[in-house]
Order: sequence, then structure tokens, then C-alpha cells
Amino acid sequence: MMPWRVTSKLAGRSRNPPPREAAYEWIAAELRRFAYPRLSNADKGLLRRYLGKVTGLSRIQITRLIAQFRERGRIRERRGPPLKPFARRYTPSDVRLLAEVDTLHTPLSGPATRKLCERAYRVFGDARYERLAVLSNGHLYKLPRQLPRRKRTGIRRAPTSDLRATSRILPLDSSHNATMSSFPCLPTVLA
Repeated sequence: MMPWRVTSKLAGRSRNPPPREAAYEWIAAELRRFAYPRLSNADKGLLRRYLGKVTGLSRIQITRLIAQFRERGRIRERRGPPLKPFARRYTPSDVRLLAEVDTLHTPLSGPATRKLCERAYRVFGDARYERLAVLSNGHLYKLPRQLPRRKRTGIRRAPTSDLRATSRILPLDSSHNATMSSFPCLPTVLA
């Protein structure tokens, strides 16, 4: 069946696209079957629309795949890890060390954490902080994504009428009853 007849039949059809590898093999087979390089420009356009409708790929994706087919005679997945990836400046031990700093000094702002790492290396001479001493703020916020998240021990609930201004996390352990004495920061006027 010629592609211009199929495109009109596919116009109103919604279809799940095939897996990428299968789609690439099928596109290459169709380009061979219709002898793509020998088609007229009008027929090439129809074949492109046909391939796009059946596979669900965009016009530009089809164009790139056809160009790859014309250059190499086949279509293959080109995505993957880079041949020469960027060298990693910060090691997993640096990330753990940053987590340790964060744990020891309640979570601080980025510049304050950075300054602590810098002082640990320059003032106190701790060699473990050598790379972290020159850490930029932007990179500081990217590194913790690799850390395991800390679990919060408590429940968050809306403030009660007694504690209008304080929405806080209440401890779950049994030694803390949710009484006014367990909130020493609150003035006794509310009691």
C-alpha cells in the first residue's frame, strides 16, 4: 500500500507509539522498501508524514532519522553516556563530609556552610576539606541531591486556638506531651 493512501486512513486514529528500537527498525525498512532517495520531493514529504503518524515521532525527529539512514544506511539509538564525560571534582566522600557538616551544624545557609568548609581547611588544616574549601554556592546546592534524605521525627499539624502564631512539628515520642511546658519558647501568657 502506498504511503499517501495510508496517511489519510491514519488521520483520525490515536495509537500508542511502538518502542523506540522497533520504530527505528521499521522506519529503516520502510525507507528501503519505498527507495527513499529515488522518490520525488512530494512523495518524500508524504513518506515523512506517514512515518511520523505511525511512529508518533515529530517531524524534526523523522528528518534526523532519515539523515542518519542516508549517511549510514541504518538507524540506531544515538543516546547514551558521553564518550568523554566531564571529570568529577567532588567525590562521594566529599558528599558524605558535607552531610556531616550539615548534621553537626543544623542546616545552615549555603554561604555559611561553604565558609565552614573553607575555615576547616584554611584555619584548622583539615585535609579532608581541601576540595570543599573552594566549593561554589551553586555546586553546593547540587551535591546534597546525592545524599540520603533525613527523616523528620514528628507530625505537622495546623495550629490550635491556643497556639495561634506557632505552626511547628510536634515530637512523636512518649516523653513529650503536647502541653505548654513542652514549648519553653512560648510566653506563659497563652497558658
